[in-house]
Amino acid sequence: MIMSQFKLCKLFVIVAATTFYLNAFIPQCAFAATKDSRTINLISSNSAVKSDKRTAVVPDDDIEMVPIPEKNYELGKFDVTQKEWRDIMGSNPSKFTSCGDTCPVEQVSWADVQEFIQKLNKKTGKNYRLPSETEWEYACYGGLQTNYCGGNLPNLVAWYKDNSNASPHFIGKKQANNYGLYDMSGNVLQWMENKYDHGHDWRALRGGSWGLEADFLRADFRSYSAPTFRSFIVGFRLARSLP
Repeated sequence: MIMSQFKLCKLFVIVAATTFYLNAFIPQCAFAATKDSRTINLISSNSAVKSDKRTAVVPDDDIEMVPIPEKNYELGKFDVTQKEWRDIMGSNPSKFTSCGDTCPVEQVSWADVQEFIQKLNKKTGKNYRLPSETEWEYACYGGLQTNYCGGNLPNLVAWYKDNSNASPHFIGKKQANNYGLYDMSGNVLQWMENKYDHGHDWRALRGGSWGLEADFLRADFRSYSAPTFRSFIVGFRLARSLP
């Protein structure tokens, strides 16, 4: 069913759970939806067995990764945290710094993330990157056909509007999906490497966030924004190709 303009623009109100946030957030939105692809635009006018056992404890400079079964890549077990960002970049751009070091970093643009990855790779000698939408979606389902990444009940797998108390939360506190990936749905939207389409420079976002309704968390839901867009509902997780 095609989403209404009201529901699409409602995204920018949902994330501001109090009047305080409304004054700080995006005042207008553009929107797009199709019958066959659940889509939302975040551009503002102003700007199968769990694989935990395959994941070892890693040094502080590395990101804990999960190899995706039958594929030649791995994804971060968690969203990149505020501590991980600060260790590489020397500062923390997040609005919710009081959430703590193990909360996901937010208010980072796609372009900011590319700078982080470049510095991380130089420090570690590894080749981290953002996932493509195809990689992310395959890993999200975890070999199962569920509504959300990890199940059909959003409260079990995601922090979102109905349970977040208007804030992101520590990583890894909700149920993992079948591949052992946490917070693939909810907590923060995740930047993808690829463009949303061939006609624009918009970058894709997936996964929904702490400030959005359950519809926006669905495994098949796509969103997008400009590569310079920053928001306190947007973060990322890393990917890496395997030999």
